[in-house]
Amino acid sequence: MQARGRPPNTLDGPVSVVGRSLRALARSWQQRSVQIASLGALALVLAFSAVVPFERSPERSARAERAPQRTLSEPPARRIVGPEKLPAPSPADAETTAVLAVGKAVGPIRHGGGARHMVALTFDDGPGPFTGPLLAVLRRTNTPATFFQVGRNLDENPLPARATTLLDEVELADHTYTHNSLVTMDFGKQQDEIVSSAATMQAHGEAAPRLFRPPYGAYNQDTLRLMNERGMAMILWSVDSEDYTRPGVDRIVDNVMKAVKPGSIILMHDGGGERSQTVAAVAKIIKRLRGRGYGLVTVPELLLKDPPQKADQEVAVVPPGAGEGAG
Repeated sequence: MQARGRPPNTLDGPVSVVGRSLRALARSWQQRSVQIASLGALALVLAFSAVVPFERSPERSARAERAPQRTLSEPPARRIVGPEKLPAPSPADAETTAVLAVGKAVGPIRHGGGARHMVALTFDDGPGPFTGPLLAVLRRTNTPATFFQVGRNLDENPLPARATTLLDEVELADHTYTHNSLVTMDFGKQQDEIVSSAATMQAHGEAAPRLFRPPYGAYNQDTLRLMNERGMAMILWSVDSEDYTRPGVDRIVDNVMKAVKPGSIILMHDGGGERSQTVAAVAKIIKRLRGRGYGLVTVPELLLKDPPQKADQEVAVVPPGAGEGAG
């Protein structure tokens, strides 16, 4: 007699049990395959999200679009020299207009106006081995900053510098090609240093720089003339972290926090030596500055939103041999 609910040709016994087990196993593997595929797709989405930069401001998006592009497979650009190779200035936007206006009216700039509770972090002498880790800190904390790049270092370390394009709130600026003191040079050699670095930045896919910082903070009348001719603003600093002396992480933090005030331009370094102390200190500095209610901005944003007055700068032309160490 046929059992109720069972197909007429179904076999009883071990063979039937094995068949059912195999079918169940096949269904289980099919379900696992779907789950694995779903997890793989989710992992790809998360990985893509991790590298997508935070939203660009309209002005920085426009500057990024105007910058020439360079693929990572291309070799570093060779040094470009001579006044005939001057990089073309970027079209005006609000920040660039502010930079040009303040630079022309004030001259060398040590700090903002102090009317707003904001400060600017700046880093000199890169790119180098510690630029990448420092950028990771800035990205993780969503912190704007300004990098004064040495052209020769950019040629030797193009990848860390190119990584800055992943950050929308990073300003890339000129710090000469060789980092030699300008006050020992005549006008032509100073021009070569500034123009070569600016052209190298553009050759590496960066926008033409609108800011310049002289090595060691040392400059003279020839340097000021070049700033006027190039339409650039000279940026010095009002707070020296003294990180280049490698005094320890806590000391670097204290040097900044004891001297900072509204409008401060803070000097640190991502190149020119071993900078692990700087990388460790920056995260603490950012946290403590924000704990005091400071907004962190790039130098152009500081000049736009809190422009300084010339009488407040207390800047004098630096004689030869002065200012060695910082900058």
